[in-house]
Amino acid sequence: MFLFKIKADASDIDVPVVRALVGTAVIFCLLYRQQHNPTLATIITVLIFITLLFTQILLVKYKINPLLLMSAIAVLAFMATHSFIIPLIILSIMIAIKIAYVHPSVEINEEGIEVRKTFSTKTYDWQSFGNIVLKDNLLTLDFKNNKVLQLELESDTNADEKQFNDFCNRYRNAD
Repeated sequence: MFLFKIKADASDIDVPVVRALVGTAVIFCLLYRQQHNPTLATIITVLIFITLLFTQILLVKYKINPLLLMSAIAVLAFMATHSFIIPLIILSIMIAIKIAYVHPSVEINEEGIEVRKTFSTKTYDWQSFGNIVLKDNLLTLDFKNNKVLQLELESDTNADEKQFNDFCNRYRNAD
């Protein structure tokens, strides 16, 4: 049996989740902005919107922690709306997603291949594959239906490529 961790970066789940939550914060700020200082609320809403536009750059290029970014957005949303509920909902959703996150992995055993991700787990039997190759930390799953799935493995993967490829060939050709 082989178990590999798939290389994952912020763009996998953090970018779409943070974008959705920041967009939600913009909408709430527009709908529920405070009436005591509408100019400040408008400036904050524009600032949050600009953050929405540059979310991917902030998370991927500058590697800002998504929970830290969402905490700042929650504070800004509170300042714009004077409501505790909106920031609380935003932070609760972000924390729940962080807790529910499953690091992507591939388990290969005698029964078949299982690819696990946060929102899906797919199991394939050996008859589905035309070829399976591990080379230079790149796992290639070549399906018989001409679909190819290439997964970059974590850099600390120390699998014996020859042993793994022989194992896969033995089970793939066992039909």
